[in-house]
Amino acid sequence: MTDPRIADLAPALELIAGGNGASGSRGPAGEPSSPCVALRDYVAIERPPLDPYLATRDGRTVLLAPGTGLLFAGPSGLGKSLAASFDLAGRLAAEHPSDWLGFRVRAGLRVLLLSFEGSDEDTAERAASIVPDDARDRFFVFDRWRGGPPPRADAAGLDRLAAEIRRHAVDVLVLDTGSAFFGGAYDCSKGIPEEAFGAIERVRELAGPAVAVVVVAHTKKADRTGARVDELEEIAGTFGRKVDTAIVMRRDGERGPRRRLVFPKTRRGPEPPAKVATLPTEADEPPRLTLLHDLDTHGVKAGTDAEAIAEYVREQAGVVSPQAIRERFEIADSTLRERRPDLGRLGITYAPRPALAGNAHGYGTAEQWADEGGLFDG
Repeated sequence: MTDPRIADLAPALELIAGGNGASGSRGPAGEPSSPCVALRDYVAIERPPLDPYLATRDGRTVLLAPGTGLLFAGPSGLGKSLAASFDLAGRLAAEHPSDWLGFRVRAGLRVLLLSFEGSDEDTAERAASIVPDDARDRFFVFDRWRGGPPPRADAAGLDRLAAEIRRHAVDVLVLDTGSAFFGGAYDCSKGIPEEAFGAIERVRELAGPAVAVVVVAHTKKADRTGARVDELEEIAGTFGRKVDTAIVMRRDGERGPRRRLVFPKTRRGPEPPAKVATLPTEADEPPRLTLLHDLDTHGVKAGTDAEAIAEYVREQAGVVSPQAIRERFEIADSTLRERRPDLGRLGITYAPRPALAGNAHGYGTAEQWADEGGLFDG
């Protein structure tokens, strides 16, 4: 006679053995159940909703969540670490939710920064000036100046890193820079290779699958004379193919504190509009990026030739002639005329040039046209 307590445990035992009652999961008598299930049952499985750490205000696009990876890339010296490793990471660890460059940031998370760049004094100064005071008990820094060399992506390093993640119950790991971390096991001379993502997968195997990872990386020099710029290709290496979100930051204009951020890859939701932000110009201000505006609010996709032309015009000292634009971008006059509506949406106006005789026209911002008009009036 079967013990009724055993009968009551039968469904649980079946789940432990790998069965789920789905059609197609059972083999012939005496064989273990199969992990393969019919598609109807697979899509019907109840899955917990994504818990966003970083998302658009409407929640349609999630840039960072448990178990995801975000790549933040840009040229050297533009403030990638300030933006990602300290400002964003500090907000994630803060006591209250906040806004970062127009995105919603969840708070109360435990963050571990593994920084390979900067001196002890620089790191402490940056953290003190940017990370909120109420985040400092949840924001951990691997102290490579007193705690020994930081772990890298070799087997021993991954074991050490996973142990620290478990010890401090870390939710978000920040690697700055990724090439220094992954260089312990992979050739990163041409950027971080795609296979380096295996190190992150190993960390999650050892420390828990919910760890979110932010990787700071460098970009390579891009050719911006063509009709279309692929910012994902601008990231050094092929690692960007594996991440859930990629953000590329570059200078907005030839010089100055303005920065442009584009989102060439967002796996969970539509691509957000490119953003223009600025670093402070006063020495006593915290070195945080402040959002100025979304670049393509009017529906002009970042990276198109219209966006590149608009950027070029804004960088010039005054109104730009059609000939200069055609020569710069190697396009025909008919192509340039076709771009006028998009250029207008981006704040670049095509109009007669009052300072020049004849039928001369040009492209310029409101400020450039005002300066040209002032020159004519004078």
